[in-house]
Amino acid sequence: MIGEKLSHYLDGQRWFMGSPVESVYSITAPKVVGYFNHPDNHQINIHFANGTISTLIFNMFLPETDAVDPLLEVMEKQADDGHYLQYHIFGTKGAIETDVFKRRIRRWKFTDGPEQLVSEIAETIHFKKEDDLEWFHNVHGQNIRVSELVAKGLPPETPILDSYESMKLCFAAELSEKEHRIVKLSDIK
Repeated sequence: MIGEKLSHYLDGQRWFMGSPVESVYSITAPKVVGYFNHPDNHQINIHFANGTISTLIFNMFLPETDAVDPLLEVMEKQADDGHYLQYHIFGTKGAIETDVFKRRIRRWKFTDGPEQLVSEIAETIHFKKEDDLEWFHNVHGQNIRVSELVAKGLPPETPILDSYESMKLCFAAELSEKEHRIVKLSDIK
């Protein structure tokens, strides 16, 4: 699960932090979905060389069956089932939240008030149901871009070493869960 699905989220954290990963500590609880062949929940805590930290919390559950009802709005149904797909980034001057099921991106600005920290929403972006595929996982756009690069004889836009570092992080997180310890990325060869 970590290498196949969560690698994309971990890669996003690596990209955003812009710093090498020093160590990772990941924990998992007993499986919620008994017939899965892998853990279905993870809390992955990452410490970066520049001192920043990130946490990925992933829990996989089964939604109610919708029997592919064409009148059912799938995002509302999944949100009603208690599913969330959110990204939160907090800094010293503000925060960003992406809420996939609400089709919304919000940005906060933090300032020092006379007595306390002041937090205000500085920007909100909404996108339409018709744009879900582009905002969630733009496979069509990615396929066009890869085709353009191949046709022009250009190298991939993601360097191989960058992909290698993301996979090292995935292996380190799995090892951390298995051995119940903090794993330094320098120990993964």
